[in-house]
Amino acid sequence: MSWAELTMCLGRMRVGRSGTLALDAIPERPPWRRPDRVIVGLPRRSVAFRWLERPDVDRGHLAGLLAYEVEGHFPFPADEVAYDFMKFRRRGSRAGVLLVGTRKDAVARAVEQVASLGVEPTAVDVTSLAATNALLARKRLRPAELGCLVEIDGHEAVVNAVTDGALVSSRALALGDDAIPTLVDELRRVLAASPTHRARIFIDGASADLCAGVGAALGVAIEAWSPGPAGVDPAAFGLALRGLRKVPLRIDLLPPERRKKTREGAVTVTIALLALVGLLTVALGLGVAHHERRALNEVTRRLAEAKTRAGEVDRLKAQMQRLTTRLQFLEHAARERELPLRVLRELASLLPVDAALSEVVSEWPRVQIRGSTVASPSGLISVFEQSTLFENAAFTSPIAPQGDRQGFQIRVSLKGR
Repeated sequence: MSWAELTMCLGRMRVGRSGTLALDAIPERPPWRRPDRVIVGLPRRSVAFRWLERPDVDRGHLAGLLAYEVEGHFPFPADEVAYDFMKFRRRGSRAGVLLVGTRKDAVARAVEQVASLGVEPTAVDVTSLAATNALLARKRLRPAELGCLVEIDGHEAVVNAVTDGALVSSRALALGDDAIPTLVDELRRVLAASPTHRARIFIDGASADLCAGVGAALGVAIEAWSPGPAGVDPAAFGLALRGLRKVPLRIDLLPPERRKKTREGAVTVTIALLALVGLLTVALGLGVAHHERRALNEVTRRLAEAKTRAGEVDRLKAQMQRLTTRLQFLEHAARERELPLRVLRELASLLPVDAALSEVVSEWPRVQIRGSTVASPSGLISVFEQSTLFENAAFTSPIAPQGDRQGFQIRVSLKGR
């Protein structure tokens, strides 16, 4: 286990001790001080990432939608999945969603290992996300600039790519004796998939020869990772960073029942107001004039009215959000239901009058058509090429005689889908 200790004092962050710890030889006294927050990071190879696009609704509604889909995104039963998600890159009524999941027993094992060191985890993150947060915090990427961080540990590497605060790629790679070709191929894939022409590449845990070889093959300068003192692991630095400040990539796989409940902003304000009321009460007990008591009562009355109005506003806002979500799903369903009718109308207008259809199977975005015709079916391909809806028409089986007719089976694709 790699670890790092960060502290914040008077708005300035300081990198403290760091190192590695063998979990099969736990010391009697851990090498760190008693921490306020402990963020645990699971390795990238044990976590699955899924990039999705969903309606741009609030987190509560989006969590409900993903709860029905989660089993289809991971190769194990839904009751065994520990997952979390975050939104990024809104486009109109849609938003990009990063879904992160792993087995619950992997999270439980990591939590138990850390708890055996005498500290209670406050969150479970992913090392690749933490390393990317560290990169964004220390290197200050410009808008639309692509940042690639390569973490090498023995014969394994993790390649993360981020732009505008959004993770666009994250993969764990197995390295052979010559790691340069594998790293170069992966970095070329990431760079080719990025619309920006400005990119910076950082490598941690590699020799000078490997960095020089990768840079020469890509034609770019490779930068070193250096968050503070030499030897600080970028993932450990990013995990500790999350305990001190808000980070752009934030995932928590810790079971809800083990999370420490945090006070909401409204509760904090209420506590502050109650403290103010207490101070005023003490002042009144020491002989404050009667008109100050009346002023305090007026403040309390107005505060109660403001809370009542705020609750009504929150209720109306939640109701409006629910109606907006339903409307978006109804619009999506209407568009999807219209498509089969368009397909059937287009087939009716294209096929000759002597053609008979026996089966139309939808495998969106492809359509499988089976039927027969008196004339030779070979001319049907040119008929489909004139369509405004279909493209890439092709026979999927030989033409077969059916009495005085010729049987055919054709597959076409829908344009623009």
